Amino acid sequence: GAALLALRRLPDALARGETVLAVIRGVGTSSDGRTASVALPSADGQEIAIRRAWKQAGLDPTTADYVEAHATSTPVGDAVELDAIGRCFGKASHPIEIGALKAVTGHTGWAAGAAALIKVCEAFRADAIPPQPRFEAPTDALRPPFRVSTEARSGGPRRVGVNGFGFGGSNAHVV
Repeated sequence: GAALLALRRLPDALARGETVLAVIRGVGTSSDGRTASVALPSADGQEIAIRRAWKQAGLDPTTADYVEAHATSTPVGDAVELDAIGRCFGKASHPIEIGALKAVTGHTGWAAGAAALIKVCEAFRADAIPPQPRFEAPTDALRPPFRVSTEARSGGPRRVGVNGFGFGGSNAHVV
């Protein structure tokens, strides 16, 4: 897979009169460290990346409207990611939508995180929460305040976290 984003400093984009779809407020990265296997993710490592991004953004993660999950589509990987997401966003007093582009596109390799960021930019452009195709029933690990939209909803997200977790425990999160 391949994905391309055009990034520019906000003051430069505004000075040029360019359309701004989203503003990156924070980026966090981490490593899972040692796990039982190179393919086994760590909720601790993922949580570190998420918290670093929200701290850099100067925002409380419980103010998020939407989380774009990495979604490995493996029972272990998804449970670990939902654990990390729950630790960071789970005390929100409002529903937080959760979705995953990879459920539609499959794994696009190194482009997965960038493709997810593009999806979020398009949600901003459309001012809508995108539906999650192919969603049938939530796993037991998906609990409030999280919910999955099966229909597009107007009034798009304003504060979003995007997960991009890589093979071998490399983690990134963008606010």
